[in-house]
Amino acid sequence: MPELPEVETVKNILVNNLIGKTILDVSLYREKTIEGDPLKFVNTLKDKTIVDIKRKGKFLIFMLSEDVVFLSHLRMEGKYYYFDNTSSTTKYPMVKFTFKDNTSLIYDDMRKFGTMILKNVSNYLTSEPLSKLGLEPFDFKDSDIDALYNKFHKSNHYVKELIMDQSNISGLGNIYADEVLYLSKLHPLTKGKDLDKDDVKSIISNSVITLNKAIDLGGSTIKSYHPSEGVNGLFQTRLNVYGKVGEKCPICGETLLKIRVGGRGTTYCPRCQKNKSKSYVVGVTGKVASGKSMVTSILKDKGYHALSADDVVHSLYSDKHIQNKIIKNLNLKEFDLRKIKETIISNIDKKKWLEDFIHPLVKETMINFIYSFDKEDRVVVEIPLLFESNSEFMCDDIVFVDVSRDKQVSNLHSRGQDESYISLNSSFKEEENKNRSTIVLSNNGSIVDLRNKINKLFK
Repeated sequence: MPELPEVETVKNILVNNLIGKTILDVSLYREKTIEGDPLKFVNTLKDKTIVDIKRKGKFLIFMLSEDVVFLSHLRMEGKYYYFDNTSSTTKYPMVKFTFKDNTSLIYDDMRKFGTMILKNVSNYLTSEPLSKLGLEPFDFKDSDIDALYNKFHKSNHYVKELIMDQSNISGLGNIYADEVLYLSKLHPLTKGKDLDKDDVKSIISNSVITLNKAIDLGGSTIKSYHPSEGVNGLFQTRLNVYGKVGEKCPICGETLLKIRVGGRGTTYCPRCQKNKSKSYVVGVTGKVASGKSMVTSILKDKGYHALSADDVVHSLYSDKHIQNKIIKNLNLKEFDLRKIKETIISNIDKKKWLEDFIHPLVKETMINFIYSFDKEDRVVVEIPLLFESNSEFMCDDIVFVDVSRDKQVSNLHSRGQDESYISLNSSFKEEENKNRSTIVLSNNGSIVDLRNKINKLFK
């Protein structure tokens, strides 16, 4: 959908072509494009001269002689085409304006969602739909920011929904909302009640910066939308996150993720954009067969919501699409966990491919799990390769479960496994990970000893 910068670009193109032109006739190819009486719209516009074209939010405002005004909203695919003759047409014409100098303007709309509505100078700003619009980011003063903060602070809605609500801030749509939240370092699922005043100031200032840059570059040409024939916006070459799921964050290099917020696809950096509504999260890591699952289980008994990366992997492995991709890339005849293990132990390249394929899916599942709880909740996530997968940003505390080699081998044998499982974690950097963790928990004693240690640490 064209947003404020795209509509501003359309306005500037129209101003250059239409000011001073007098309407000879209006042809309606689709009467439903006109809100209100279509015949009154046509008859009122005849013989009127276009004196100015303005914009408010995503609405174009055509100012005509004799105090006549009409509003135009482009919705998803609306475009205006100007011709220096009256015989030209477009593929999806909805409304055609013929001028007395034998030029013409056609409103074209493949999706047929765009609207026009007749107004007059005395009421176009004070009546709907413009009366329902909030301030544009450019127009906010300190007192307006205070009022917006007070409104957000009472809300349980997500910040992405709040800034796209045109009654709060006028002009931000899906593309620019993602960009503004990225620059403001705010996770799109942060709730309004958890924002502070500096967050709201940052949203407004970054909205101004983003929208001004986009206007200077003619907006963003996304998919099939172009402001006018032969006119392409260039701002999409400057986008940080929108439409770039799976790519690297320009700041930290973390993989950008995509979720749905308020029904809209939303791309963000899980490392740079902090969720102030996130619950307290304990990450559990450590060597193979060190007792990570036991630590997770004990915390679960204490009321923590728990999820294991291993359980996520097992769930992913039940997906036929994922199975087929693994079979193809590991050159297997069928999906067999034993064969997978043998393959990745003997072939480091195959092991790397599997990790590069599975780890991002696991991380996305873990992140969605964490963000599904409220700020007051407690969560524990067990991730054997927590640091190797760059998942430490999710955790408030990280428990490294330490164990002696003898105890590790004994634990493996009790599971019916041998020491070859230790080599599966060849990328595991024991000492480095231990130093980066906030808690190192020795598990060389009994289960009772372990439970007592955890109870003492997590009162």
